[in-house]
Amino acid sequence: MLGGADRVGLAFALGEASLKAGQASEAVTAFRQALRGDPGASSVRLALALALAAEGDHTGAAQMIRLGLGAVAKPDALLVDGPEVFGSVKALDALVGELRDATEQEKGADAQLVLGFVCFATGRLGTARDALWAAYDAEGGNLTVGRLLLAAERRLRAEPPAAGGTSDEALAQE
Repeated sequence: MLGGADRVGLAFALGEASLKAGQASEAVTAFRQALRGDPGASSVRLALALALAAEGDHTGAAQMIRLGLGAVAKPDALLVDGPEVFGSVKALDALVGELRDATEQEKGADAQLVLGFVCFATGRLGTARDALWAAYDAEGGNLTVGRLLLAAERRLRAEPPAAGGTSDEALAQE
């Protein structure tokens, strides 16, 4: 019989596998189950945010980002292998494209925050910074968004310039 921590870990692993396989709704269900087992886990909230983003629920994803980041001491440390998380570079590019389209169609900060978070976590720092600035302005200077924006700015300053362009352009060429 599995204990509480084992059930949370199993649900989290199932969510990761589902997200990687492109099954966003199954990932959302698994991450929500893990969150019920450990309501204070910021990593589960942030993983749920990625799954909600992949599912197209920008409001839910933004809420999980705000809650998850509120419990993270150093947002600078957030970095995931985007193609690994979403199954491929193509899947990650499609999600970023969908989020960019959503930011043009939706008024408000949610889609901007989600785009900024996904790009920040996957190392697309120029796009992350721009989207986070838009979200920060739209939310009237929200502290959580501001912390993530500062982390993106710090990462951009710390990384060596890519040959022939920005880090986002270098990623697109790979």
